[in-house]
Amino acid sequence: MLNTEKLLYILPDLTYLAELLPGKKEHTYTIQSFKQINGNFLDDNEFISANIQKLFTKIDKEEYHLILPDFLFTNTIVNVDDESKAGTLAHVRGKLLPASNLSDETHEIELTVLNSFKGKSRVQISAIEKELLAPVRVAADKSKIVIKAVSPLSWAIKSIVSLEPSITVLQIGSNLYSSQHYIGIDQTNNFPVDELSSIVETIKTLKGAEPSIQTIYLASSSLIEEKFKEELGGTLPIQQLATYKEEDSKMPSYVKYIIESCMRTLSIPDYPVPKFKLGKASKEEEAIVDSAQKTEKDDRVTTEKELNSKNTAPTDLPEPSKVPELMVSAKIEDAVMPKTDVTIEEPSKEVVDVKEITDDEKEKSEVKVEAKEEIAKDKDAINLAQFAGKKDDNKDKEAKSETVETKPVTESVTETKSSKKVIKNSSGVNNMLKMVFITLAVFFITIAIGVGVGLGLLKMSDKNSNEEVTPVVITDPEATPEVAATPEPVVEINKAELSLLVVNATSKAGYAGKIKALLIDAEIPGATAGNAEGKYDEGTNYILMTEENPQLVTLLEEATGLDLTYASGVEIEDPDKDYDAVIVLSK
Repeated sequence: MLNTEKLLYILPDLTYLAELLPGKKEHTYTIQSFKQINGNFLDDNEFISANIQKLFTKIDKEEYHLILPDFLFTNTIVNVDDESKAGTLAHVRGKLLPASNLSDETHEIELTVLNSFKGKSRVQISAIEKELLAPVRVAADKSKIVIKAVSPLSWAIKSIVSLEPSITVLQIGSNLYSSQHYIGIDQTNNFPVDELSSIVETIKTLKGAEPSIQTIYLASSSLIEEKFKEELGGTLPIQQLATYKEEDSKMPSYVKYIIESCMRTLSIPDYPVPKFKLGKASKEEEAIVDSAQKTEKDDRVTTEKELNSKNTAPTDLPEPSKVPELMVSAKIEDAVMPKTDVTIEEPSKEVVDVKEITDDEKEKSEVKVEAKEEIAKDKDAINLAQFAGKKDDNKDKEAKSETVETKPVTESVTETKSSKKVIKNSSGVNNMLKMVFITLAVFFITIAIGVGVGLGLLKMSDKNSNEEVTPVVITDPEATPEVAATPEPVVEINKAELSLLVVNATSKAGYAGKIKALLIDAEIPGATAGNAEGKYDEGTNYILMTEENPQLVTLLEEATGLDLTYASGVEIEDPDKDYDAVIVLSK
């Protein structure tokens, strides 16, 4: 069998499986086989147990060295006022670890004394929570896969960095992972690729706090390299480690370089890379993982059922007897409406017959009008009959009988009208006199009404004009208080002139830099990040000012998304009073 080494990378959005062969030179390796599995394996700072179980079923039963992202670990460097190794480690275990809520019962911990000089020592603290690794332990035991060690991502590429203080930025998947290197590792951060401005601001903050940082080492695509050179070209020199020579179309060159450098680092004993033991899964952990997996499955089943119920029709249809009455009536309307057109058209034939019977054109028009009125009445009767159920047929018959009877009615009308033609007026003089008299009377009455209405309108217009003049005088004294109520624009805050200090009082690395980036995005360029000098209560973010300014507090809360509590004591963080306000991050 070949003497190969196998690495397993589990990252938030993907997994790498790599088998490496040792090269001709010592501590050199080349990738023999490579596999990438896409999926969601981490949610915030926890493993998604169901996806981890599925992942391990797709992995060969071999021995692997597991590489995890930095945000799952505690990686920090502390200074201890003791030059002896035993005294330094005793101080760290006795005081610093309990203060950071780290213990051997809850965490896997590795301590490394990096150097000692002039009575002081630098100690690398690396730790990972045991409970966090429970899904991996259970999955490895069930699939009979051996995990010989667990290491952080940034530590694994330590061999590509020189001993001088520097920063590394690795592009893997859709994320960028950065860390500060100097013998050990500190200030690890990760950001999505589309949030490049955040990692740029973090690097600028680290450079301001540590002027000794010399270089930025990149293992990324050419596009990320160009953007880094545009943003940080004048701050730090940037060195690209990838060659962009795609030997395998399935794998980018920078990913190949990261994996081969990782195996090289792990093979050199001089690098104090943390190598945590995974251990065996307990029955309690198996029960917890199984229960979590069941709840995840139940949640997926319920969501799938909800989606299916929305997108598909129900299989069990209701019985016809239980259909609501409104639905039945609606269906009856749709079925009967076409028949109404037929019944309305029947009387039109009878109108044609009437045309043949009558001779006078005037009488024909009168007969048509009467026929149309009868048709409208029949139409209304038919529409009402649609909702009557079984009585529709009888009413339809009655309607037809009524339309049929229109013939004798029209005939009688024509007979009566034809008889009126014989009667003639003897003379039209009296009628003419009456019409003239009526016309004159109407004319004079119209003139009288017009004069009266005109006078009334004039009086009304005079009253309205008088009423409109009076409020003009009243509105003059009311204009003065409106001018007095305009001090609001004077209190506007000029974001460009604000000078803010953001200090980190928590154990989160780069937290102040992230808040500073948010302030800059909110058009507040005068923001500076640093570490807190004083001690503050955990769980509350403070804003320190000489005098309380509610408008400034509201502006900063909207820009950062934090809840800020006003407090005095600004001289602790800003003794020279260089800043307008100090934001203390202690939550």
